[in-house]
Amino acid sequence: MKKFIPILFLLFGLLSFRHANATHVMGSDITYECLGNGLYKLRLTVYRDCNGVQLSNTPMNIKCASGSGSITPNMTKISVKDVTGLGSNCPTQSRCSGSYAYGIEEHIWEGTVNLNSLNCCEVIVSWEQCCRNSNISTGAADQNFYTSARINKCVTPCNSSPKFTSPPAALICVGQDFVFNNGASDTLDVGDSLSYKLVNPLSAEGTAIGYSGSWSAQRPISFLGFPNAGLGFPAGFRLDSVTGDLSFRPTKQNEVTVMVIE
Repeated sequence: MKKFIPILFLLFGLLSFRHANATHVMGSDITYECLGNGLYKLRLTVYRDCNGVQLSNTPMNIKCASGSGSITPNMTKISVKDVTGLGSNCPTQSRCSGSYAYGIEEHIWEGTVNLNSLNCCEVIVSWEQCCRNSNISTGAADQNFYTSARINKCVTPCNSSPKFTSPPAALICVGQDFVFNNGASDTLDVGDSLSYKLVNPLSAEGTAIGYSGSWSAQRPISFLGFPNAGLGFPAGFRLDSVTGDLSFRPTKQNEVTVMVIE
């Protein structure tokens, strides 16, 4: 499954202009819990840039990875909260409720779906919306946002996805070493292991976004030693495939990127 990470490399810089009438989706993930007998509890988490308009109530889609058959699940929004990370005693509050330049809002929907009606084993659960953040500087600004997870409903015993314990919201400083971990946990399935890799963000199923210049899915931002991602820390840009630790030192102000951890 994929975790879309919204990271703003913007501290101590000025924001460029955004389209006032666009939704700025910054990141999301889809998790699922097997309840047995073909039933799955779905959770969609979406992170919104509070400089954009409100999220629209776009439905999720469930379809067979091959062949026909689809379902539109009934999802209910259960929470909305500010995850910008500013302390409550800070005199300037985030853009979501105050005058600070940046603000990140977490929206969560949940619902239960019966997959027995789909005549296939591998199922794609997806959500999309226009548009990605207008402030992205490494390619894909204002492109369609797409996220998905895959469920093999034929495996026995049935499987649940990992859950994430760390919100992927970070405002970080140029020149300071940065280490991030999603806090993925998979406690529902005995014997499962987790591994991590950087993959291409998508604008639709099977359609990768385009990066500009020397940026790519494996080097999505300017870092010490760019573009050589394999240099020793603090240079380079690396994701530990075993622990999930992402580590690098950002070197360029006012940069916003798109990055996906699978």
